[in-house]
Amino acid sequence: MPKTIIGLDIGSHSIKAARLQGSIRSFEIDAFYEKIIPRESEYPSEEVIIDTLREMVSEGEMGGYTFITSLPGNRLFARIISLPFTDEKKIEQVVDFEVEGDLPFPLEELVVDYHILQKKEKESRILVSAVEKEFFKNYLSVLATAGIDPRIVDIDSLALFNLSQIITAGNDKEKCLSIIDFGASKTSICIFNNGQVFFVRTIPLAGDSITREVQKDFGLSFAQAEEIKLHNGELSQDEKERLSMIIRKVVGQLLQEISQTFYHFGEMNIKRVDEVFICGGTSNLLNLPEYLTEKLGIEVKKLKVVKEIPNSLTRTSELDSISPQSIALALREVSRANVSQINFRKGEFSFRKAIKEIQGSLIFTGVMAFVILFLASFSFFSRYYQTNSQYQELQKETNAIFAETFPGEVKIVDPVRQMQSKIEEMERKIGYSSENAEPILDFLQEICERIPNEIKIDVEDLLIDFEQIRMKGKTESIEAVDIIKNELSKNERFKKVEVKDTRRGIDESIFNFQINISLVEEKP
Repeated sequence: MPKTIIGLDIGSHSIKAARLQGSIRSFEIDAFYEKIIPRESEYPSEEVIIDTLREMVSEGEMGGYTFITSLPGNRLFARIISLPFTDEKKIEQVVDFEVEGDLPFPLEELVVDYHILQKKEKESRILVSAVEKEFFKNYLSVLATAGIDPRIVDIDSLALFNLSQIITAGNDKEKCLSIIDFGASKTSICIFNNGQVFFVRTIPLAGDSITREVQKDFGLSFAQAEEIKLHNGELSQDEKERLSMIIRKVVGQLLQEISQTFYHFGEMNIKRVDEVFICGGTSNLLNLPEYLTEKLGIEVKKLKVVKEIPNSLTRTSELDSISPQSIALALREVSRANVSQINFRKGEFSFRKAIKEIQGSLIFTGVMAFVILFLASFSFFSRYYQTNSQYQELQKETNAIFAETFPGEVKIVDPVRQMQSKIEEMERKIGYSSENAEPILDFLQEICERIPNEIKIDVEDLLIDFEQIRMKGKTESIEAVDIIKNELSKNERFKKVEVKDTRRGIDESIFNFQINISLVEEKP
């Protein structure tokens, strides 16, 4: 079914929103909004941001729409890791533990998600990112106060990858391309090639860096310095030269960071960036593409994404610099591939409306499955008594019901089996299975009964799947860990019980441990 999606780009200078109407089959951008954030200092207050968001939502009549937004990369922790396998289920199980030692906060204080960058024969490269729960909770609270509950919260630099299909459509697919978004408080870089993102980075230098230097050099307030930067027509010739020197200084610092990023990327991937597309309000600096082309030795162009997307907008040329981030976010919902996989709305921060929609969809699809099965059975028993034309008509009706239930499914071959597959897929999404619910409860009961009452244990993480159980926790001694292992080993259903990690905690009277229990026999 057609959707209305809002890609929401919350910057420090302004808030941008691209409204997209449609679905995977067809869509268009039919509205774009920008609201300048009134600010007396570099960082606007929460109250100012909330008021600005409220005004935008009200003026754009955005109530009830699907929102997709992103977090600034400079408020996140990120690391690229390599794993010696490509199985996505295994990646999901181990990714948190792989980065645990590199994170500045305990895992329980963070929301962690990841994007699979590349898969090779027996290796995966993965971008893992984390945000502090307290910051994220406050971020969602600010949006909620303004009447916004985003379905997806991405990373700003990674979201630029959603534009890759549009950019590569007119380019050699073998080229390694980069998008650089020069914003107000930060500069975001995304490097991609042949449908895969290779590298992202956020640099804490951008338009506000110029404003700060103007503020310091001219002895002005931040708001006054911002006005001079944007509208310098009334400056004397000497003041214009001073402003020009400040801009060259900051752009030079940015150039150095970009050069280091490209060099580091080349060292990691044995590739070089072939072409660069720039956007963002600060990309409007006079002759910036030509300057960067000369200094980087790489062709640099202004990103003109609006005209490449179906739209009913006016003044499209004016939107090219400020709209790409919000358009990229909106495109995530209607693109089949080559989009960011990160969404921090998970766990305790899950998008509740989505869960209700899936549960409701399960009921609806169950009824529709019964209808389709009945119609399919009816066609089987009636084929001896009905003409071929009636049979074909029934098939058309069945296909029509399936197409209405799952509008995103393009190819309809066997609607009954496809319906069953869709139901199983939805059950997996909400973690439901009537077949595995009872064994999981049995395992939990067995673990509880096997651990002696006199042993004090605090279980922090318990993961149960079809092949193994992983239990992380704290207890009072190494001997207690051994007792737990020995008791669990007595259960015949537990094929192998291993202590994977035992170490003394910050409190020396506490021992952290991890026990892995195999539920299937190891293959010889």
